[in-house]
Amino acid sequence: MAERHHPNQLIGAASDVAPLAWIIDEIRTSLGEAVSGLKAFVANKQDVDSLRSARNQVHQANGALQLLDLRGVAIVTDAIEQLTRRFEANPQDCLPASVRVVETATSAVMAYLEGLLSGRPNQPIRLYPYYRDVLLLGGAPRVHPADLVFPDLSRRPAFHEIESRKFTQEQLRERRARFELGLLGFLRNADDAESRKAMREALADLEHMPQRGLARSFWWVARGLLEALDANALAVDVDLKRVLARLNLQLRRMIDGAGAVAERLMIDTLYYVGRTEGALPRVAEV
Repeated sequence: MAERHHPNQLIGAASDVAPLAWIIDEIRTSLGEAVSGLKAFVANKQDVDSLRSARNQVHQANGALQLLDLRGVAIVTDAIEQLTRRFEANPQDCLPASVRVVETATSAVMAYLEGLLSGRPNQPIRLYPYYRDVLLLGGAPRVHPADLVFPDLSRRPAFHEIESRKFTQEQLRERRARFELGLLGFLRNADDAESRKAMREALADLEHMPQRGLARSFWWVARGLLEALDANALAVDVDLKRVLARLNLQLRRMIDGAGAVAERLMIDTLYYVGRTEGALPRVAEV
């Protein structure tokens, strides 16, 4: 691909931070008062008004960040707000250790915002450790760093260089059966080279399908993920296995006539391609 971008450009490094400078003090005050409210409740368990006030203060800060279109930071403050709502509904969960998690997260948010004003790139994934701790404390069903990654999904591969080819339903079912067999072997033993190879070979040519937009881009990106796995260039974790299982479900939906790809699946796939080590041509392009 001829067009090249620095990675920072893909995650919003060029955002205008001038409006942030106007209201950063208000955000700092709101988050500080939220932490003070939680500490006041811990000191006096009868002071439930402090919990309500803490939740309102985080809500104000979260709303300001959303207006600034700082999506990644707003996701973190939204998680904090949801946690304070949980404290309000279940005051017994608001413990000193819990308040320390919130205080650490709000301090990280402020340090991040101050970094933006000083010229640091907007890379909200740097807030993941604090976001993770807040989500775990709140019992969130999904805890994943890809939530804080915002690639430009309007960008497309050079499809004019990729021959378009139609597939019959039977051909697609056959490919899914091969992929599923490889996936089952991989789930039993992630080190099984034959299973990794089987998954890659089963889907290697799906990028040729004459689909539009994100759907066609997805299979091009998915090939990069499977090539990284086959080359043993990607660390395997539980969430990666879940992405592969969702890829299998996407295959089934496509065979059933629903080819649209959810942005969340695309972003999660891109995240794992981005974690690949080594120099693989498709991975480098993605």
